[in-house]
Amino acid sequence: MLRFGIICRDMTLAAWQRRTIAHLRATDAAQAALLILDEGGASPREHASAMWKWYASFSRTRRGASCVEAWPGDLSVLHCLRDASGQFRAEESAAIRAWNLDFILDFGHGPVSGAIAQLPRYGVWSFVFDGDESKGHGPPCFWAVSRGKPTVAVALHRHGGNGEADTILRQGHFKNVAHSYRQTLEQIEIGIARWPAQVCEEIRRGVTDHAPTAAATPASPRAAPTNFQVGVFLLRLAWRVARMAWARLFLHDQWNIGIVAAPIETFLVAGARPPVRWLPKPARNHFLADPFPSNDTALFAEEFDYRTGKGTIAVLATAGDGTYSAPRTVIESPVHLSYPYLIHHQEDVYCVPESGEAGEIALYKATAYPNQWTKCRTLIAGFAGLDATLFPHDGRWWLLCTERGIFADVMLHAWHAPDLFGPWTPHPGNPLKTDVRSSRPAGRPFAHHGHLYRPAQDCSQTYGGAVAINRVVRLTPTAFEEETVAIVEPYTDSPYRYGLHTLSTFDAYTVIDGKGRMFATGELRRIMSTLLRGMVRRASRRA
Repeated sequence: MLRFGIICRDMTLAAWQRRTIAHLRATDAAQAALLILDEGGASPREHASAMWKWYASFSRTRRGASCVEAWPGDLSVLHCLRDASGQFRAEESAAIRAWNLDFILDFGHGPVSGAIAQLPRYGVWSFVFDGDESKGHGPPCFWAVSRGKPTVAVALHRHGGNGEADTILRQGHFKNVAHSYRQTLEQIEIGIARWPAQVCEEIRRGVTDHAPTAAATPASPRAAPTNFQVGVFLLRLAWRVARMAWARLFLHDQWNIGIVAAPIETFLVAGARPPVRWLPKPARNHFLADPFPSNDTALFAEEFDYRTGKGTIAVLATAGDGTYSAPRTVIESPVHLSYPYLIHHQEDVYCVPESGEAGEIALYKATAYPNQWTKCRTLIAGFAGLDATLFPHDGRWWLLCTERGIFADVMLHAWHAPDLFGPWTPHPGNPLKTDVRSSRPAGRPFAHHGHLYRPAQDCSQTYGGAVAINRVVRLTPTAFEEETVAIVEPYTDSPYRYGLHTLSTFDAYTVIDGKGRMFATGELRRIMSTLLRGMVRRASRRA
């Protein structure tokens, strides 16, 4: 096991820090050996303004826990004093060295420099929120939320010390919930808690070289917000809440399918804008999205009905003159279905529709193509996969998807198998990446000039805002790496200028979908009905 130490200010931890330690203790790769109490400097709480203290208490952003919930009973404690430059005294460094630690996880509030960064074999690790602005005693991510940045960047750094550059062991970009600082912080804290445990598991598998990902220059530290700045922040939150409520009630998404007479690799060229022909506008309370062409005679898509709040899989027959029939439902389920990913395999046609509400990834087989389909097996049970994308690569089958929940647009998961029908093995690095800008699948991967490319959704501004095309650098049962090489923006000169989240191809054609806006009476009724039922339940509980 890797032996690690923990630096913190006192014996009380926040909830997310408890989760981080719990993940480390749950793995067989790491064992806590030493608690280093950093008694130098003042905590951010001591610098907080009265308005911030009130807001933090009101919104429950300060989530503390007693030491009983966090620390093993046999954990040794070492009292130290870190100065303003991030260094411990020589005798304290010598005491830490004697423990022969593999790494130190720093939950303190000061910088890391000097010999301390070189003492453990794998260095000192700490979380850096939004470019390290919080090191100036500002609350983590406060300034990103206040300014309304689309995303919040978080990284797990290994500190270089002695003037050496940091390296990034894990990093992620999370969606900024612009109307709620608490929700933004909570999703980030849940998302990053497993990172140290994942790095430990990588080390156990022999993956120790993170040098290619060098840390960027940190942002300038920001001071704790003043009373005036907190007041401005609260006014911004109120405006964003009102704007969100208005859009939720009266501005509803209406997706439609577009046909581009150009191969998919056209979109790899920066600024490429091949002409698009949109299908006729869907009926009110309906939309069409997630198009997947099967051949030159059929196009499959999600057909959504706002009156039921549920999607089904529909087929649109194509004619020789390039026209399409009205959508006809071919796969229906008690749960919402979308993203009809098609697979031609061993002379049969299969479909893997998104059925995350059922808590599984299921495979359907065409019994009478294209109109009749039967569920033939469950590929992944107990996992609410979204937008499952399956393809052969380097002699094995791969399945990439995200998971239903707060990280539906953020965390990418993978499985591999010797055959389409399994058995499917989860990738040990799951989740492979944490990035709201380029994780969630957005269509069938394609090869071009010897490289594999994977379309993914960019949900940083809004759900389905654009498509990021990623070049897959490495995809093996033990490793994964990809880089974004192109962004396909919505067609702003069309009725569907608010989003684009599927990019798929057949021969020399590419099919896309675009997001427009409309008022859907069915959606308004559904929202009001949900609100009314909630009010009735709360009233009955009080009674």
